[in-house]
Amino acid sequence: MNRTATNQSKDNDYQSKNGSRFKGKSESSPQLSEQQISRYTNLTAAVVIGAFILVHLIIPKFAQMTSYHDFADNRKVVGIPYFFNVISNLPFIWVGLQGMNLLSSGTLTGIDSTEKRLFNVFFYFVFFGGIGSAFYHLIPNNFTLLFDRLPITAAGMSLLSAIIADRISKSLGHQLLFPLLLFGILSTLYWEFSELIGAGDIRAYAFAQFLPAILIPLILAKMPKSYSGTHYLWNLVLCFGIARFGEFADGLFYMLSFHLISGHVVKHLALSWGVYQVYEYLKNRKSTNQ
Repeated sequence: MNRTATNQSKDNDYQSKNGSRFKGKSESSPQLSEQQISRYTNLTAAVVIGAFILVHLIIPKFAQMTSYHDFADNRKVVGIPYFFNVISNLPFIWVGLQGMNLLSSGTLTGIDSTEKRLFNVFFYFVFFGGIGSAFYHLIPNNFTLLFDRLPITAAGMSLLSAIIADRISKSLGHQLLFPLLLFGILSTLYWEFSELIGAGDIRAYAFAQFLPAILIPLILAKMPKSYSGTHYLWNLVLCFGIARFGEFADGLFYMLSFHLISGHVVKHLALSWGVYQVYEYLKNRKSTNQ
């Protein structure tokens, strides 16, 4: 009789702990104290600043190459220059809207207001990134490139914050959103300013671009899964790699495809498909602590 009561008590305790843990996912995964969050925030800032300074000490200053604007596919269709580079941004606009609609639909379960906010910021910048990139490709130059790079850099930083919230701590991801966004935006503005005064320096922008590309795979590989569906996020990483290759091999893709599709169009399609993987992840993920 006593043993039965003890077992029931243990079961109740176990269910209670699991229930608390599931509710706790709305706050952080795993739960961290305010002191730990503050320490991790300061540590992250110190590492990023240290790496930033190291990059600037090791790599000499260099400007944006003017050849960057010389795209392999410059065909004009229905009066639109660089037609395929322009319209290949439509998937960004579409998936950005889809993501924002999903987060505001109320159909997602097991997601709290902090996560919604972080992922919503990500899809918001993806949407405007599609518009900015389309504008740039209509008139490709350093000034219009700013309208492409600003929202895309902000999207990368907000996604990094969202992944930190997803895999490490909701509170930590929330606290890092503003400083990461600020760093990304200022580094992009600095690049544009340096070009305007004839002393082009793209190092800060390049660092801001590759920071999420390096940290997100590390977080996915090293931190425990809070939800199922991690393969969607690995698909995103793969798509990013394909996009970067497409960007550097713009003319090669265009030549090998017999002038059908350029590497830059491949970049746009791969990146937008990667963003769609984030949408699918949110739509299908299930808590691993259920």
